[in-house]
Amino acid sequence: MKTNICIKICLILVLSIILCVTEGCNRNTTIEKSGELILFVERNELCSFSFEYSSYYTLVGPDYALDFVVPFMYITLLAPKDLTEVIVPINKDEVSKVVAEYVPAAIEITVAEAVDSVNAAGNAKEEIEEVLKDCSKHDNYRFVTGYPLDIAGQNGDFIEYYVRDEHTCAVYFDFDGLIWSIELISRGDYDYSKIKADFDHIVETFKILD
Repeated sequence: MKTNICIKICLILVLSIILCVTEGCNRNTTIEKSGELILFVERNELCSFSFEYSSYYTLVGPDYALDFVVPFMYITLLAPKDLTEVIVPINKDEVSKVVAEYVPAAIEITVAEAVDSVNAAGNAKEEIEEVLKDCSKHDNYRFVTGYPLDIAGQNGDFIEYYVRDEHTCAVYFDFDGLIWSIELISRGDYDYSKIKADFDHIVETFKILD
């Protein structure tokens, strides 16, 4: 189910701690920095892949849940924190404005085993259908576009949409019995053109390894 980006980041950090205890962190992972770009290489029993990303982002993970009913792993890239004003109720007649930090954008790479059941998606197209179905329940949902897109030598699909105050684009594809996704979520007031270019670079450099 689609969640607000701030709530989602909190859930990622909590789940990261749990999975680090149960599964172990940094399993077969290498990171090489070259100028402003970082080469990320991941090898584990579920999947092996690599991609380049901008040093502008903070890496969270990788985190693994390989012993779950539906095995999966994910990586999150967080944009630098920003400041925003938040209205806080003082009493029933008064409110106060406070300045709070928040994460304005994140890119998440997820790899999960495809499961043919009523509770899980059997392939990437089914996953897209479920995501858009959940988002369409919100009054402010707006679908922008969707089209086929090749990634890592595979046939994938790109989608873009708005829901709540968030702008999301994502690429989904199938390979080796797994559903792969790269998703960008940003607040509506953030510099979308910059992070979209960073997202595109990840997609363009994404490779599946032997």
